[in-house]
Amino acid sequence: MQLIARTPISIAINTALSVAVPINGNLLCMLEMPAAWTTANITFQSSGDGATYQNLYDEYGNEITIVTAVARNITLDPARLAGCKYLKFRSGTAAVPVNQTAARTFFINLWE
Repeated sequence: MQLIARTPISIAINTALSVAVPINGNLLCMLEMPAAWTTANITFQSSGDGATYQNLYDEYGNEITIVTAVARNITLDPARLAGCKYLKFRSGTAAVPVNQTAARTFFINLWE
């Protein structure tokens, strides 16, 4: 495996959802959290065509959730998001999104 991209993800002020990010089946292996973050975990919406998005769940019906904290690098199990072509990153959950109180940018590391 090798790192192919360190990609910035932005969530605008007073929103909870990022724009779409092309993953194209690569492996999402790390999340780099910023020094400032309105407290919330991260969940996802996914799409196979880049147009229609749905909330992302595992095979047991649990929303895929990444537990976050400020100024922390978080390794991820790449199998959890394997096969995703496009992702949107959400602050909070589908049921309780958490709007960020300022524009926030964090980074993801994609491997192939």
